[in-house]
Amino acid sequence: ATGSPGNYTVGDFANNYDVNPLYAAGIDGTGSTIGIATLANFYPADAYTYWSSIGLRVRQNRIQQIHVDQGAQLGAQAGSGETSLDVEQSGGVAPNANIIVYDAPNTDGGFLDLFYSAASDNLVDSLSVSWGEAEVFYNAALAGTDLTAELGAFHQAFLEAAAQGISVFASAG
Repeated sequence: ATGSPGNYTVGDFANNYDVNPLYAAGIDGTGSTIGIATLANFYPADAYTYWSSIGLRVRQNRIQQIHVDQGAQLGAQAGSGETSLDVEQSGGVAPNANIIVYDAPNTDGGFLDLFYSAASDNLVDSLSVSWGEAEVFYNAALAGTDLTAELGAFHQAFLEAAAQGISVFASAG
């Protein structure tokens, strides 16, 4: 489906970025598991509704949620729309992939625990996050505190993920 600017679908993405030859070759996410790391809970039904509304056929029950540290808040103020967008787009481009959504409270500890949980579980092939800030903001001179230990903790989680073959992506728009 083709949308107007601001209303692009995963079909538009596939057309614009030449993904269709992959689909023709049978590469559609089958056998893969996408991980989403987020600080806002969401309604999985929203993703299924989106996929259905654009005519994309997907397996029901392909989404699993793992609530880290008792999970994240739910609602517009919490950022649930961002989580829905991440799931809808990644799951739409790879319509036969499984999806595991790791959500945790929007705290420094919760954010770190997301990555450690996903790495330790070792259930996903890729892990995408659209929350965060540039590494430079962890610089003690800019932050006014010594956050270099926190940056080191993220680095350790990412090293564990890499050692297990999990690709980690930070998306930004």
